[in-house]
Amino acid sequence: MANPSDPSKPLYPKGFTFNPLEYSMLPRLIFIDGGDPAQVAWVKSLKDDTAMVILTSGEYKAVGSALKSVIYNADDRLIQMFKLKAVPSIVTQKGAEIQVEEISIARSTSRH
Repeated sequence: MANPSDPSKPLYPKGFTFNPLEYSMLPRLIFIDGGDPAQVAWVKSLKDDTAMVILTSGEYKAVGSALKSVIYNADDRLIQMFKLKAVPSIVTQKGAEIQVEEISIARSTSRH
């Protein structure tokens, strides 16, 4: 990254590291399987317009229509970055750290 006052000089020394969470706020991320109607219904019941809903699978246009919201697709890099093991999961920022909470959704079973 170039120094804005002198583009020929680097802004940070080589090897400089920092935690971006110390300087910014991550929005609440909700990862779901968009092909599971129970997970889609659960997200809809949250009524959280500030969260970003991210699909690990499923049709994002159909889920977006059902939730009346913009939906994003997770790629392998994003799933690995947050070390997701199960969905639904909620990713939140706690200070300069990331917290991943796996959610258990009760499934109703009907007998015919």
